[in-house]
Amino acid sequence: MLQMTYYPGAALPPGVLAEVSGLRADVARLPAGVDRAEDRRRLAETLRGCSTVCVLRDNLGEAQGLWATREQVLTVAGRRCLLIYADQVWLRESARGDAAFVVSTLRHGLALCARARCHRVFIGGLANPLSYNALQGWFGTLRCLAEGDIPAAERSLLEAVAKALGERWDGQRARARLLVLPPHIPSHVLTRPGAAERIAHYEALNPDWADGWGLPVVGRVPWVRVAAMPVRSVRRALRRPAARLAAALTR
Repeated sequence: MLQMTYYPGAALPPGVLAEVSGLRADVARLPAGVDRAEDRRRLAETLRGCSTVCVLRDNLGEAQGLWATREQVLTVAGRRCLLIYADQVWLRESARGDAAFVVSTLRHGLALCARARCHRVFIGGLANPLSYNALQGWFGTLRCLAEGDIPAAERSLLEAVAKALGERWDGQRARARLLVLPPHIPSHVLTRPGAAERIAHYEALNPDWADGWGLPVVGRVPWVRVAAMPVRSVRRALRRPAARLAAALTR
């Protein structure tokens, strides 16, 4: 399993920033004509605005993945909700499927729940077709503002996500400008159960996705599915933060 190191975004060391900038440059597709120095500056600004940055490294100490999040506690319909916004997620091919990604994100999420004393947890972010397919398959129900009929709670959370996007948000089309171009859709993905239908639904909502547009989405964390995860290393790594969460919610 890859090694996990957490950093506060506001105090991200310059060396780590250079490391993750190189990782992103290797795996991301930048639009034509984008100045790479300006892109690195913009990435640094984005990461320093995040509460937590997690870097996943191999045994040689080389970065294979990272994720960065921001959090917000909102009261919706009289109930406290924790919104975890996944601002950046970048993984090399070698890191995809590694247990460290699941362990690190769930450990972080459980610790946030314990501190916020809140069990209604939603994950938000900007989705491209591939991430939408994966998230919709895991959450079961994923919401976006481009859909007309969505519950009030999810609508409030999505509006908070849209507001945070600033000038990148296109309210008329309910979409946002991505900082990089989305990955192409491999043909083998479309052969998986339900994938073709989910991606077709996404493309109907966001037909210009290939030009660098994404859909803000939110999904409520399915705790039943999390609790049933069979990976022994995941359960062992999450045992202590899960106990803290249970204690916080029963006070």
